[in-house]
Amino acid sequence: MNPSPALPASVDPPEQLSIRIRGVAVTANVSPSVARRVRNARNLVGRVRAGRSHAGSTLTVGAVPAVLAQTRDPAAGALEFEEFCGGYGTVEEGAGLEERVAAVLWYHTIDLPGGVATKGLLDHRPLLAHYGLPERLDGQRTLDVGTADGFWAFEMERRGATVTAVDVDRVSDWDFPPAVRAEMQLRGIDRPMNKGFGVAHAALGSKVERVACSVYDLNPEAFGKFDLVHAADILLHLESPTRALRAIRSVASGTVVISDCYDPDIPEPGLARYLGGWSGMLWWSLSLPTLVQMVSDAGFREVAVVSTYSLAARGSDRGPWRACLVAKV
Repeated sequence: MNPSPALPASVDPPEQLSIRIRGVAVTANVSPSVARRVRNARNLVGRVRAGRSHAGSTLTVGAVPAVLAQTRDPAAGALEFEEFCGGYGTVEEGAGLEERVAAVLWYHTIDLPGGVATKGLLDHRPLLAHYGLPERLDGQRTLDVGTADGFWAFEMERRGATVTAVDVDRVSDWDFPPAVRAEMQLRGIDRPMNKGFGVAHAALGSKVERVACSVYDLNPEAFGKFDLVHAADILLHLESPTRALRAIRSVASGTVVISDCYDPDIPEPGLARYLGGWSGMLWWSLSLPTLVQMVSDAGFREVAVVSTYSLAARGSDRGPWRACLVAKV
């Protein structure tokens, strides 16, 4: 057996390297440089798996969770509003106030002349003493955002203000997910949004100006500035509440009064539940600290909670908790 030839003095002897590939151990003689590269690669993989820093970055690879998105039903979201949208009766020309009131499905309870009161889904009258509106608004220009049947607009007018009220013109203009809106239009589920306001406006001899406008479209070029802006129960129904708050801020020059729902079971700042608008057109459930922070982040200052209350809808024993916030520009 001939001995192996001698290597030149300048060449390092080969190294035996063992690696495992898919459970199979392989051993080979490799040059020292190849062995170093393999060891360095092994060390790098070990550091990454351990979450240790390499070259200024850290990577921790976690398990892939099994997360499935819920399948939404646009028809179910649309059909929730079928009864509401069919809530108008017909009124003969020359009918009295009671007949005209009875032909409207009311959101607000409003006192009208002659002892007539609308049968609203919500009755805010007991809330007035606990709300954030000033007792008198003489000489002030005010805005009611999302006016619906106009309860708050008429109340500000009663306190001496010159009032502009804004709301969309039809139910299908509300901030539904596009698939729900398309389903409503396909099924003919829709109605105008200003009939109740018109009946109350005429009965009260009101001078409130109602303008068809989404909250997102408020801007000082079209509306100017208002001494006081009021917005109630709209943020939970909006896909982009922070965008709406910035639009409200753009037309406010003094005070803003915002009343909206919050979830007392979510106490922590910054937390909210995403609902998506698929049921009841409810997009968000906010903690109270989150609601306050959103108003502050929209550019308002001195944001204060002046009251919290639970207002039940007609026929219900309890309602969601709401907070009334007063802030300055």
